[in-house]
Amino acid sequence: MFALLHHDGGAVAPLTAITLPVLLGLVGLGVETGMWYADKRVLQVQADAAAMGGAFEVADGGQASSAAARDAARNGFSQANGGSLSVAVPPGSGAYAGDSSAVEVTVSRSRTLLFAGLFLGGDAVTIRARAVARVIQNGQACVLALEGVQSQALYFTGSATINLIGCGVAANSTSAQAMQVSGSATLNTDWVDLVGNYSVSGSGVLNSAATPRTGISPIADPFADLPSPSTGSCLKTGYKSKAQQSETLQPGTYCDGMEIGSQGDVTLSPGTYVVKGGTFKVNGNASLTGSGVTIILTGTGSDYALADINGGASISLTAPSTGDYAGIAFYQDRNAPTGPDNKFNGGSTMNINGAIYFPRQEVKFTGGNATGGGCTRIVAREVVFTGSADMENNCAALGLDTSTTSVRLVE
Repeated sequence: MFALLHHDGGAVAPLTAITLPVLLGLVGLGVETGMWYADKRVLQVQADAAAMGGAFEVADGGQASSAAARDAARNGFSQANGGSLSVAVPPGSGAYAGDSSAVEVTVSRSRTLLFAGLFLGGDAVTIRARAVARVIQNGQACVLALEGVQSQALYFTGSATINLIGCGVAANSTSAQAMQVSGSATLNTDWVDLVGNYSVSGSGVLNSAATPRTGISPIADPFADLPSPSTGSCLKTGYKSKAQQSETLQPGTYCDGMEIGSQGDVTLSPGTYVVKGGTFKVNGNASLTGSGVTIILTGTGSDYALADINGGASISLTAPSTGDYAGIAFYQDRNAPTGPDNKFNGGSTMNINGAIYFPRQEVKFTGGNATGGGCTRIVAREVVFTGSADMENNCAALGLDTSTTSVRLVE
């Protein structure tokens, strides 16, 4: 018996003819859906930027819509290619629906269907992205470091014990160590807000009533609107107090520094004291008092006045409660170079009621400094504590407001 021989190769061609269009369609569908996901990522970037921009505008008291549209456009959004943008304050849905401090942005665009039309029907698909950003009121900042990138913009070290009563600390640095607590330092604070992150090393201790927040938006300089200092003719040049004598000084411009020498006893009459060049220096065993006083450090070229307050000095200064410099005890010109440090080493006998504002330079508290006053604020490029300090939040009488506001994506 012979088996019948047969050949089935000819069946492949009809099978290929049937399946190939389907396979090509599926490949095309995969490519097309990949394009949709790419569009979705781009739209999400645009929505995030628009929501943040709108929230920043709300924080400044403006309208969110124009700022949101501007920032979406900066990230490539255009209505010309079928794009659509909607802004809602407050959001109409989600966890922050009805919250007037939140901005909701929805961005969409239409894509003409290619291969997907074979499976989904219709001519186009709409791709959407949504974001919500919120304005966050952070409370009063007793200490704010304005530096944007450096590590240890806020630095607590040595044996310092810092007690911030009714207020918190904040740093604008993007560094992973924007704030560091090291050595045997202890920081007790209501809250911590950081653009970057923080570290605690050695025997350092961080006690924050609220969980530290990282990755926030930069905090605006609360004193950015202070008028720039102006100088008049020199009331005194190279002033230095006399030992074991009491003196009362008048407001005005003090050129080439101002020194309260050891065993000097100086009272500042109410007003503004402009120190042009040199150093504002208070030596150990000196006494300096004044109420309604602002000390402005300015200069020209590379010679801008610095602050140098030494250990053992007895200081009692209170800022004015009215006028251009209400609440400001020390103010260094924004044109000062960024290099030098300013030292407040007065010890337990130093009492400064008001703000210490050094937007371009570092402020260093050393030697067991304790401000002890009812209202103390430090806003500086960088702030270093190696000595102890107590800072309180009773600033209403001075008209001093360092409440901070930030913006954060929340959805």
